[in-house]
Amino acid sequence: MIDFRYHLVSLISVFLALAVGIVLGAGPLREGISDALTGQVQELRTDRDKLRTELDAAGREALGRGNLITAVQPEAVKGVLEGQKVAIVTLPGAGEIEPITTALTQAGAAVVSQTEVSEAMVDAETATFRSSFASQLTTYLETEPAADASTEEILGQALASSFALAGSDQQRATTLTEFLTTNDPAFATIVTPSAEAATAIVVIGAPHAEVKPADAETVRELGRSYTRVANGMAAVLPTLVVGSAQADTDLVALLRASAMAETLPAVDSVASPVAAINAPRALAERLGGGAGQYGIETGATAPLAPHTVAPQPTPPAAEPEGAEPSESPTSEE
Repeated sequence: MIDFRYHLVSLISVFLALAVGIVLGAGPLREGISDALTGQVQELRTDRDKLRTELDAAGREALGRGNLITAVQPEAVKGVLEGQKVAIVTLPGAGEIEPITTALTQAGAAVVSQTEVSEAMVDAETATFRSSFASQLTTYLETEPAADASTEEILGQALASSFALAGSDQQRATTLTEFLTTNDPAFATIVTPSAEAATAIVVIGAPHAEVKPADAETVRELGRSYTRVANGMAAVLPTLVVGSAQADTDLVALLRASAMAETLPAVDSVASPVAAINAPRALAERLGGGAGQYGIETGATAPLAPHTVAPQPTPPAAEPEGAEPSESPTSEE
């Protein structure tokens, strides 16, 4: 049985060990521990300062490259789109489009319209309604849809047809525009209406945004739907897609991962000087029959599109006098 003397010895041992630790910590060991901690802190501060310096240098270099691209842009795109009339289509989340429109103007093109596409055009919950409605549009389109065309592709064709027919067959163009803009919710919103036919389309998507893993597949499917809309436009007019390809959930990355990449050109790094200088050159190449993937992000085949002058557009045929108005499709759900 443990007696009182055992407890007393144990307590003395504990206090003795504590006293020894205090003496050693305040004496012989103090300098070594203090010096080690001080050295580690100083090393971390040095690493931090080095990384900050490198980050600042990288930022200045990126800014300098952007300024250089912007400075040479007018000369690099001059005349490549002379005489072309471009319709701008923005997808949900698209940011500032002025750098793109400025570059197109510098290239000699006229921006004749701007349209905003809404998520209603690709909403999975209204797939049946959209499919039924799209089937009513085939007689109004500029070109007949492919036999296996998706609903999104037909709706894209309808929008592109409204651009292509403006001025030459204004009644059909108006009918298609009304169909796309009068539903609730509307499939599209006309920001700047066009009074003359477009010869090409530039579709501008959203810049890169972080996506939660749980939402990734939903975002990918939404992006795939928008690529089908753009592919439908391309069946009517030469079309270029501008967006991001930083992650596999981004619009251009999804396009480049599909078979559409063979015929539907795209430019990445949207909202940067890279996209602004590439957009007119890539569109000019498309008008000449080519299709490439340009930029500095995933799937790009070259950082800069070639300097190609687009062929002069063919003037649209005038709308026949006395043409009977077309009957509008039903727009009630």
